[in-house]
Amino acid sequence: MTNQNQPDGSQSAQHAAGSANTNLYHQFDPRPQGAEANKKVFTLGPVFGIEVTIPALASRCISNLDHHGAGDTAETPSACEQAMVSELPQAETVFATVRPDADSVSAMAVLTSRLTNRPIDHDLVAAVGRFDRLGPSAGKPEARVLAIARKAADFKLLLVERVQWVADLLAGADKSEEIAMLVAAHDSELEAARKASELTLRGNGKIACVVSTHRFATTLGYESAPVVVAMNPEMPVDPKDSLKGSYRKFTVCRYDSHTLCDVPAALAALQKLEPGWGGRGDIVGSPQGVSSSLTLEQVLSVVSQYTTGAVTPDCPYCGQVGGVSQYDSICGEHGEPLGFVGKEDGKFYSYSP
Repeated sequence: MTNQNQPDGSQSAQHAAGSANTNLYHQFDPRPQGAEANKKVFTLGPVFGIEVTIPALASRCISNLDHHGAGDTAETPSACEQAMVSELPQAETVFATVRPDADSVSAMAVLTSRLTNRPIDHDLVAAVGRFDRLGPSAGKPEARVLAIARKAADFKLLLVERVQWVADLLAGADKSEEIAMLVAAHDSELEAARKASELTLRGNGKIACVVSTHRFATTLGYESAPVVVAMNPEMPVDPKDSLKGSYRKFTVCRYDSHTLCDVPAALAALQKLEPGWGGRGDIVGSPQGVSSSLTLEQVLSVVSQYTTGAVTPDCPYCGQVGGVSQYDSICGEHGEPLGFVGKEDGKFYSYSP
């Protein structure tokens, strides 16, 4: 573990004194009804954004560590990796994010640690960043990374408490017993999800289709594919009152913005089939509180059309089967080959004009 260059002592002391101050750590509310609460965050001081993906909010931040913008790829350093080398904010800066997760909370912990002259485990930060950027394709993350992910999403804790926990771990605190418990709980919930779910791969293996009543359905799906179509046949109308009944609910999501699935376009197509679909960014869903009128096959068909590599249409010029999505449906004679996609006889390639 090594330290980054630190600010002058007075700045460090000021921020150290405020590191337990809940006013320094906030979560933006992306919903329309959260507009007023979001405005109040900006009255607390200069706001340093961490993965603030809402342009109207990001534009008001003095800085924004993000890796989901236009031109970013899965190789773009994650927020916590950027936090290791970014310019440090001044004391009493407010840190804010839209979604507290392993990356965003770790980024806050890294910045707080640099401001307060605490040691930082570089390898652990890199492991969190790799987990966030690559997702399931990187394999199962190490225990400490899983523990950070679970702790970061624990909404029973104040955000400042989650940041402090990660900062302590990065500084070398022995949390082995708690980490073991967090990982065991994660594994237990995933096993329960498997037992309560039916998972199949669709769209040439690009889409995980999960039929489940378990809240870990999408997490389970991401173990197998970067795009998930989940159907809960018994979604409670009110989780606190079973007498209100249940309904059939669809969720469509991609692991992140680097996943080659055009979720906004799929949402627009689904809205034409069934008004009431909504959502933003990487996750959308069928109407709330009422059973969807669509079938699972209809939803899968739409999502497949907007997922690169999920369908194999004919070439529009000659009819030969050769493309792998509606965006790459050109055969070898009418485009340049970009990659082999699995047919031993060589007929199925990805082409573009």
